Amino acid sequence: MTEKNVLIVDDDSQIRELVGDTLTASGYAIKTASSISQAEGLLRRQRMHLLILDRLLPDGDSLEFVRKLRREPGMDSLPILILSASNAASQRSAGLYAGADDYMGKPFSTTELLARVHALLRRLSVEKISSHILRAGEISMNLDAHKVEVAGREITLAPCEFELLAYFLRRKGYILSRRQLLENCWKAVDAGSVGINVVAVAVRRLRLALGPVGERIVTMHSYGYCLQLVR
Repeated sequence: MTEKNVLIVDDDSQIRELVGDTLTASGYAIKTASSISQAEGLLRRQRMHLLILDRLLPDGDSLEFVRKLRREPGMDSLPILILSASNAASQRSAGLYAGADDYMGKPFSTTELLARVHALLRRLSVEKISSHILRAGEISMNLDAHKVEVAGREITLAPCEFELLAYFLRRKGYILSRRQLLENCWKAVDAGSVGINVVAVAVRRLRLALGPVGERIVTMHSYGYCLQLVR
């Protein structure tokens, strides 16, 4: 099994040591940082398979850092687990809306932490696909040829629907907020100048274009949407 690189970002040295020792004992390669600026430097220099990020850091907003990463090529599919002193529902929702994949409150069980890390990396392994061909069940997308097929039948999508489907396919199984979809699939325009309702309209059109397969794009009330993994 290829060694997985995990970056732990926390300004508390005891948390970094606890998480690092737990994951090292399970065979993960650990890198640590105590600030967002240090994390950015490590992410530029080395490929990471998972980011474990403290909610509060001394040099910036962790959630804004997550949003920034999700807009960068190659970082949109990096699994991110947020650790926070607050386990309130509003904080969990904020973390997921920002683009994190999972959220744990402190104090936490190292056994549960390890289980969540395993789950996130297992999902990444399942999603490892060609950089040019994206697939999910009956859906096949050729990015180079700008071609989409459903059960072997080619369909036509508008540009925004094509970008939306590509993003769903790259992150199938993940809950994606409407804001996250808007910021990543409408890059040609200022996302702030476009109403969030355009996402709902585009998702509805995409579902219709996909036919019965479109039902796999499930509305997650109060969160956004999720392209369900094919069993």
